[in-house]
Amino acid sequence: MIQVCYYAIPRQSNADKTKKSLPVEEIDPFLCTHIVIAFAKIQGNLLIPEHEEDLKTYEMVVNLKKQNPDLKVLLSVGGGSCDKGFPTLVKEPDEVLQRFASSTREFLLANSIDGLDLDWEFPSWPKLKKDKREKYLFTVLVRILRDSFKVVKIQQQWKYTWLQTLLV
Repeated sequence: MIQVCYYAIPRQSNADKTKKSLPVEEIDPFLCTHIVIAFAKIQGNLLIPEHEEDLKTYEMVVNLKKQNPDLKVLLSVGGGSCDKGFPTLVKEPDEVLQRFASSTREFLLANSIDGLDLDWEFPSWPKLKKDKREKYLFTVLVRILRDSFKVVKIQQQWKYTWLQTLLV
């Protein structure tokens, strides 16, 4: 059975001091089969951390795999205030999407992350008066990312490819 847990990176600037944040050191690496770290963002055609110091948190969560080698760690891009890059990115030509996929692949490899969670709220949702093409263009981005991830599987001679999940 797959048990997916989201880990929202705690922020020092949290205005509501009554909310408690779970430090990475207190995460039970056997509670979940997959941990999704929230959030990274899209800037131009690059996947980047929401804040530069988030890289340290990514590393700490990935290090939980030392205690549980079966644990999978994914990075969620988008969500809430971080999903502003999707509408611009998906309207770019395929070559730009290819560059985004390539840079994302390198980012995940460099940080030993097992996959990507795409959290775009909400492509083509009529109540928000979104561009009707966004839903289709989002599927193009998903396909390009999937194909890019297959390259890593072949290069690294992995049995499985990276994980790719969606929250739309």
